[in-house]
Amino acid sequence: MYSEVRVAILLLLTVATAVSGWLAAAAISSRIAMLRTWQRSEGRLYTLASPNVVEIEFGRDTDERRVVAATADHILFLAGTERVTAYTDPSDPKRVRIGGLLQWWLWPATLALTAVVFCVVLGFTFSFIRGRDAGNAMAAGTWSFALPPAEEPSQIVMHAPPSEAKWPLFWSVLGFVAFCCGVFITRMGPFQRLWAISAGGLFIMGTFMLSLYNYTLRISADSRGLRVTSALGWRDVPWKLVGGVELREVSPMVPYSINGKLLPFPGRTTRSYVFTGAGRDTLFRMSMHMQPPEDRRRFFELCRERTGLVEKFNHLYVPDI
Repeated sequence: MYSEVRVAILLLLTVATAVSGWLAAAAISSRIAMLRTWQRSEGRLYTLASPNVVEIEFGRDTDERRVVAATADHILFLAGTERVTAYTDPSDPKRVRIGGLLQWWLWPATLALTAVVFCVVLGFTFSFIRGRDAGNAMAAGTWSFALPPAEEPSQIVMHAPPSEAKWPLFWSVLGFVAFCCGVFITRMGPFQRLWAISAGGLFIMGTFMLSLYNYTLRISADSRGLRVTSALGWRDVPWKLVGGVELREVSPMVPYSINGKLLPFPGRTTRSYVFTGAGRDTLFRMSMHMQPPEDRRRFFELCRERTGLVEKFNHLYVPDI
């Protein structure tokens, strides 16, 4: 499972990097070709016809003046502009494109920056996946994406209920809607389409990763400590590192209040068990519905036996985003 997931993540990021780089290279090369072969001229901006179409007047005489529809990647920074640079295709005078530094190069620069970002993310992901060796990760109690040791605590073994893997897949529909809007609604400007595609793709990836994590989550424990394992990595937590156990309830706040007190957003309060270290840093979270229930009960009994800690209730209010 671990090897397949790592390969799939690296392959997905590699494809995203290659596609964005190819789009950036194609946009840059096409503009260089236009600069070399198309005829450059000056005109007066007549009107902004649509998000990527403008009308330009050429010539000064009334008899010679003509209005042409010119295409542009975007109409940002064109409002209030009087004189514009245009390039005309010598083989087809009806093909006219808006020139200028921002109109000409902003979109290729955006694509190139997207390719660079994907490349950096790919490098960081590859470095993270290589991770530290199992021995160092066990000693430090840190999260590791490498393969876990073969020896696993087996006194108590719990797993997340199937419903916690299904809900992220349900919410991923929102990402598919945004992604499809960016792909198929051509009336939107290129930046709006890029934003919709990027936001939808990231949302889909996040929900699928959360679903995969919950689907493969496994918590095992014995007298030495516990291990949290999933397809996205593993972590060993010796009992001596556990400094606190909370039943944490988190309520997002709505932007209105009664008598000066913010109200929790109805239906979005979440509860989970949070295990913290000596410095109140979070070691890991655990669902209240880990299965089977008998092993969940034995797990907390073992925790109290090894650490002397009893779970405390903690209610947190966070800003609603």
